[in-house]
Amino acid sequence: MEKTAIFIDLGYLMSITKQLGNLKLDFDKFSKAFIDISKEDLFRVYVYYCSPFQGDPPTDEEKFRKSNSDRFMRKIKNLPRFEIRLGRLTKTKKGDYIQKRVDTYFSIDLVKLAIKKDIHNAILIAGDSDFVPPILEAKENGVIVKLKYYRDTVQNELLECCDEKSEITAEFLNSCRIS
Repeated sequence: MEKTAIFIDLGYLMSITKQLGNLKLDFDKFSKAFIDISKEDLFRVYVYYCSPFQGDPPTDEEKFRKSNSDRFMRKIKNLPRFEIRLGRLTKTKKGDYIQKRVDTYFSIDLVKLAIKKDIHNAILIAGDSDFVPPILEAKENGVIVKLKYYRDTVQNELLECCDEKSEITAEFLNSCRIS
C-alpha cells in the first residue's frame, strides 16, 4: 500500500466554500474522497490555517471570531489522522491582514515527509505558487504530487509543477457537506 498525505491550505479552501454560499464541509468525508483505498493508505491530513486576528486588547467581535475559530479547530483536531498547523494573522499599518508561517509549515511538512520517505503521494489542496519549491523537492525525493484546485483560483506555475492535477467542482464540494 502506498502512503498518501493530504495537505490542505484551509484559507484557500475556505475562500472557495465562501464563494459557494459558506458551504460547511465534512472534513473527514472530504479528505477520504481523494484516496483510492484499493492502493493507498492515508498517512495523515495536514491542515494549515491562521486564527482570526486578535488586537491588544481584543474587541468583542475579535473574541467572538476567535472563539468560533477555536471551536472549529477542535473539531478538526479530533478527527483521526488530522494535524493542524496554525500560523498567525498580523495587521499591517494599512489595515490589511497577512498570514504568517502557514506556507512555511506547509513546505516543511511536505519536504520532511518526502526526505524521510514517509509518503509516496502528496495531495495538495492549494492555489499558491509559493509551494513550487517544496513540491519540486518532494518530487526529487520520489513523491508523486497531486494538486486539487477550484477553477480560476490557482496560479499557473503551481499547475505546471505538479505531477497530476484535477479540478474540484462545486458538485463535489456539495457532496462533502455536513449532513
